[in-house]
Amino acid sequence: MEKWMDQMKKDYDLEGYTPVESYIERSYNPVEGTVYTLTVDWLPPGTGKREEEDLNPAGTIVLTYNITHQCYIRMIVVGDKGRDKLVFKTEQELDVWLLNQTRMTPGVDMIKKKTNHGVSYTAVTSGIRLSPGGSVDLELDEQQRLKMYSKYGVFPSDEWIHKETLTITKQDVISIARNQVKIFEIPFLFEGKPFYAFEEIYVKNHDLTTLPFELDERNQWYGQQSYPLQWDHAIKREWSFKPPFTHHSLSREQLEKHEPHPAARSWTEEEISLLKKAVTSYLQSEYPEESGQWQLRSFFREDHYIEASIDRNGNRIKLFLDESYQLLNVMDKQKILAHMMPDQKRLESSERISSEQAARDILAALIMTPVYVFDPEYGKYILCCKLDSDVVLDARTGREIDL
Repeated sequence: MEKWMDQMKKDYDLEGYTPVESYIERSYNPVEGTVYTLTVDWLPPGTGKREEEDLNPAGTIVLTYNITHQCYIRMIVVGDKGRDKLVFKTEQELDVWLLNQTRMTPGVDMIKKKTNHGVSYTAVTSGIRLSPGGSVDLELDEQQRLKMYSKYGVFPSDEWIHKETLTITKQDVISIARNQVKIFEIPFLFEGKPFYAFEEIYVKNHDLTTLPFELDERNQWYGQQSYPLQWDHAIKREWSFKPPFTHHSLSREQLEKHEPHPAARSWTEEEISLLKKAVTSYLQSEYPEESGQWQLRSFFREDHYIEASIDRNGNRIKLFLDESYQLLNVMDKQKILAHMMPDQKRLESSERISSEQAARDILAALIMTPVYVFDPEYGKYILCCKLDSDVVLDARTGREIDL
């Protein structure tokens, strides 16, 4: 590990800085495999230790180095001032520096966009965005000194992308689009009033089948099948939860062996059975009358815990389990909403506009955007048409809601 810290010191001219904390982490995706990173906090000259409550003082530089791909993916300068030795007088200087940092691969370009405090770059191929894709954010201070640099996601090379020309028309997808107009009730949006909106979806260019639009990119990587959850009796149980996200550093031995991330290992039928049993026990105690209505939608291994997602008609619950399939914690949106809106009366179907009327107004503003999406079945990025609409309607009146 010392060789990478010495490299950091040389690359960022950190003579006189003191490293006070370092930790090794790893991540996984099918394109890059297991990726190891090293993060080090460097205190500025004249500062021998951290301030109270382990806070880094102003001028501290936090660096994250991608050991697997040998490039920096993050630099943060603590405080209001940027790094004196990283000043960019022109956009061209910034672009050249960024290219050296990211080690960009052939076939992947970036769209640049100015932000309030700097510049952001989004990975594209032939001008078309990728999902999951990569992005880079840079923040400069008023003197054009670099305050923050962060590279996130993947930048796949040409071999991972099946190039096509988009041929989909609106007529091809209109029946799919109608099914994406749905009614929602979210307490922190529009004063909790029910509304109609469009749920985004990807349509494959070559055969018009679909891929789900996922906020959690892990669902896109793996494309797991759903498993129905059933039980024949209720149970009474008091759950005692604890945080699953305790931070830890991987060992040097794990790094030296380049031990694969837990997500790289395939699930066996026995493991899936144990997981289904564990999440079903939660439903048996909390939703005893809803057997057969829930599905296990996704599950992922992380370091030292498992994350599972179950769903009932769009109501999703996340469960966190340890490696022996004991429940650690739960993010239950239904219970949160019930607590936030204890007296909320559900809008009866007779009191709202029809879904057909909502679809007419929402689909009049249908947005069709080409996107290269990773298809788990194909094992590559394929061209899709992303369907979306910015129109949102009040479910009671049918009036458009100003976003």
